[in-house]
Amino acid sequence: MRMFRIFVVLMAVLSAGPALAQQWTTYHNARYGATADIPPDFAPSGPEAANSDGLIFRSSDGLLTIYGANISGSFEAFVNNAIEHDKSYDGWPVQGQTITPDWAEYWGGGGGRSLKVRIEAVCNGHVAIVAKFEMRGRIPSSADRVFNSLHEENGRAC
Repeated sequence: MRMFRIFVVLMAVLSAGPALAQQWTTYHNARYGATADIPPDFAPSGPEAANSDGLIFRSSDGLLTIYGANISGSFEAFVNNAIEHDKSYDGWPVQGQTITPDWAEYWGGGGGRSLKVRIEAVCNGHVAIVAKFEMRGRIPSSADRVFNSLHEENGRAC
């Protein structure tokens, strides 16, 4: 009977290990307050950027970047500059966009790669917080949760 109890406890511990490893985490950037849920298959690719703007998370299929930035000028101009940067500097074919006064999303892809970006204006329009997926293949379904969780929380820049 004692061996059976040990076996049951051991099996419970071993089966809980993978479940615990599959937990979502939350990233918070102290400078800009960019805060978002991070899927379990993404891990930090290194330390936070030297300028404290944000952090890059890597999975086997691509990157998720969460960061903040100051907005000089209008939010729409900031978003259009981000789109142009992704098109010209990173070579992304941007195929669609939605820009409102408070948030924007744009997306694109080709050649087996996909891009999807969400930007929110926070701190009375003075700061942008961004969640950006750059993937081989399709954007994961977890992107919706990341985008829905994106918010500003106690950023020093505000």
